[in-house]
Amino acid sequence: MEEECNVEVKVKKKLCTTWHTYTMKKNKILKKTVWYTMSLVDGSHMRPQLEEDIEELRFMTPKEVFHALQHSYKSIAFVIDCYFKKEKELSKSD
Repeated sequence: MEEECNVEVKVKKKLCTTWHTYTMKKNKILKKTVWYTMSLVDGSHMRPQLEEDIEELRFMTPKEVFHALQHSYKSIAFVIDCYFKKEKELSKSD
């Protein structure tokens, strides 16, 4: 987050793990990504890392997230689903 978005965050708990493939120099690469919940410490210098093809950064409402996921990778939808399930579990325990 800090490198790609130029924000300072506090990492909280592990959320889930995803796997995806991509091609680099004609070789198939399998990449493991571990996702965490986090809180924003400082976002005053937030900017997308264009070299990583990140075009836009913004905070979204749950409704906006739902609509954005209609044009996203299934693995990202899985991460968001895990997040909302965890949030629901946490709210039940309060």
